[in-house]
Amino acid sequence: MRMIYNQEAEQYLLGCLLIEPDLIKEISLRPEHFYLGKHRTIFQAMKEAEKNGEPIDIVTVYSNLDKTQRDEIGTGYLSDLSLSVPTTENFKVYEKYILDAWKVRKAKQIAVNLNTGLDMSPDPQLISDAISKLLRLEEIGHDSDYDIKKSLAQLMLDIEKSQVGIKSGYYDLDAFTNGWQDGDLIVVGARPSVGKTAFALNIARNAAKKDVVVSIFSLEMPEKQILKRIISADAWIDASMMRDPKTFFKDEHWEIYSDAIARIEKWPLKIYDNPSTTVQDIRANVRRLKRMYPNKKHLCIIDYLTLIKSEGKESRTVEVGNISRNLKIMARELSLPVITLAQLNRSVETRQDKRPLLSDLRDSGNIEQDADVILFLYRDDYYNPKTEAKNIMEVIIAKQRNGPTGKVILQYLKEYNILLNLR
Repeated sequence: MRMIYNQEAEQYLLGCLLIEPDLIKEISLRPEHFYLGKHRTIFQAMKEAEKNGEPIDIVTVYSNLDKTQRDEIGTGYLSDLSLSVPTTENFKVYEKYILDAWKVRKAKQIAVNLNTGLDMSPDPQLISDAISKLLRLEEIGHDSDYDIKKSLAQLMLDIEKSQVGIKSGYYDLDAFTNGWQDGDLIVVGARPSVGKTAFALNIARNAAKKDVVVSIFSLEMPEKQILKRIISADAWIDASMMRDPKTFFKDEHWEIYSDAIARIEKWPLKIYDNPSTTVQDIRANVRRLKRMYPNKKHLCIIDYLTLIKSEGKESRTVEVGNISRNLKIMARELSLPVITLAQLNRSVETRQDKRPLLSDLRDSGNIEQDADVILFLYRDDYYNPKTEAKNIMEVIIAKQRNGPTGKVILQYLKEYNILLNLR
């Protein structure tokens, strides 16, 4: 009987565990699900390391093998496994492939046993037994524990607690949104230089000060520039002075600057500035932070959406649509709010009223469909220097899947990279 197995999936999954050991807590596979003997042995050694509270790496796995197993596998093979995996993002796919192959092997064995049994004794009960075994086999890997009563009971508990999400730090905005909600994709759109990054960094700063774990993925600006902007806002130091502190700082500025650094270094704030970041990279880093801080709230901020690298070769509109969909899936699966900035089309400049509309989202694809909340930023003094509405930013809530739309007014002090409540 020809055996069915997926050697690459087995190799890649073991490689994922060597790269990101905590993934073993999310895997339901057992050693017997692996077809190749050495893969069963390696996985068993990994489970032993986890059971003993040891880190899962090449050394601990090798140490949990006996002499015969070591001679058969060797450290070189373990090293090859860890080097063969480009990303841990797809480990659940590999797990599914392995389980599916095992189920096919088991099903074939059930069929062989049925055929042999019927040759020896044509008993219809053998057919019923085989069908029962196949049905139980088919259920493996599926969620068969769904109970609407449990779901409704959990919903009541959630309501009794509080549905308030992560506060933005802006009273009127929080009144509209009830905070940033877990599982939501929030898109913030504006024309260049209106203040998207300043808005996002103030959101990040306000959340991190409340002990929320904030991950910032900056695809346009290096980490040092991000930190300078955050320090400028938190210390109320003019951003132009931050460009060359040695020239412009006085003694009092150095003291304020040092105090701000002392505060900020205590925040659970993580900045990733790889310009070639993919959604898979973002997901892996956020998932790692969720494991590092399992009892804290998390917020992910991306600057900005259309700079995220895509592996596809389709039109940019389709690629951006795929990126926005994957960000929404990530928000739901990892249960955290994801805020991504987005550029707007130049068409906004041709209208008399230059306040953004949903149709102004650049390379929109499915952005409007995937987003739970869409905010647009508008400053009249960006277009009209003589306006009376100086240093005023309008936050236009253009879409909110589970709440009202409307407009919030904030004060924007560009020289300090800060936005303030007007009341």
